[in-house]
Amino acid sequence: MKNADVPLWDKGDSTDNYSKGGAAPRRSSFEGMLEMDKNTEKIFKLVLGRKPSTRESAYYRISRMEKGDIILKLLSGQEHKDLVSKAKKYPDLIKENREQKSTILKLKSEHESRVQEFEDLSRLLSEKNNMIVELRKNKDKPYISDKRILEESTSHYSKHDQREYAKNSSKEESWFDKIIDLFFR
Repeated sequence: MKNADVPLWDKGDSTDNYSKGGAAPRRSSFEGMLEMDKNTEKIFKLVLGRKPSTRESAYYRISRMEKGDIILKLLSGQEHKDLVSKAKKYPDLIKENREQKSTILKLKSEHESRVQEFEDLSRLLSEKNNMIVELRKNKDKPYISDKRILEESTSHYSKHDQREYAKNSSKEESWFDKIIDLFFR
């Protein structure tokens, strides 16, 4: 009798892959475990673009899931769905990134021009203040310090005024001369 020495709880299907006690079959060799880890790593890299964590690697190593089942499970997971939605946004993000870089360059250029403008204005302000100090030192001096120019201009005007006065005083004006003076001179 085949199942006579088997306990009552284990009298199930004799064609299953479980050994006595109901545990999953273990890999027979260390090489088999390494191969399963490599396959799991390749699947994770293919589906999720990353290596599996040690916990994930251990889970898939001891499970009896086939390669196709692991792929389907990872494809239906939330992590893969998040990756797909982020991948859809990628072209827009690239475009936005270019625009932001352009904006940054414009702002840097504007900042540099404003710094240069500030330096120029500071220099001009310093020159203005120096000129004010210089003018305050010379405030008692007349604006035109060359006396020869002053003498020439007063002598010129005074000669002209003297001629006009002499001309007007030597001759008596008629009412006709006064009208002509009024309108034409």
